Amino acid sequence: MIFLKSILVFFVAFIIDWIWALYIISTSKKDPLKAAMLSGLILLFGATITLSYVENKWYLVPATAGGMLGTYICVCRKSREE
Repeated sequence: MIFLKSILVFFVAFIIDWIWALYIISTSKKDPLKAAMLSGLILLFGATITLSYVENKWYLVPATAGGMLGTYICVCRKSREE
């Protein structure tokens, strides 16, 4: 069960950081509606993953890896689109 939850934490952190990258891009392009919607998703997913950290501090390891990979892939894909 712990392994499965670690995988889930990894993917939630991946998604959060992907959304953060999109949020920063949206705010820099002055797109208020998109930035506001992404901000809401960041809070929703952020609260979910924070509850996992409180339960077990070791979940910070997959969360960190997922967050780093999420940002990296999002920025790489966005730079190819431009």
